[in-house]
Amino acid sequence: MGQGLTLGAGVRWQSEIHSDNQGPNGARFTQGGYAVVDAMARYALTRQLAATLNLYNLTDKEYYATTGNAYYGEPLSVRLGVEARF
Repeated sequence: MGQGLTLGAGVRWQSEIHSDNQGPNGARFTQGGYAVVDAMARYALTRQLAATLNLYNLTDKEYYATTGNAYYGEPLSVRLGVEARF
């Protein structure tokens, strides 16, 4: 593995989900399908050292991770990492 840039992207897709008997009236909660886009850039500085930048939910899509307790999914987030091999 030498020097150079590697780029990547991915899409996470969820079809419609629902939960019954929600709230005081026992209503059905439904969330339509959605897609979340992620991206990655990795730069190998040397054969032993590389840096990686990950972007999750690149479009900052607002969605529910579950319908039972209606928790929102993760907003746009960034992770930067450095890898050293010996």
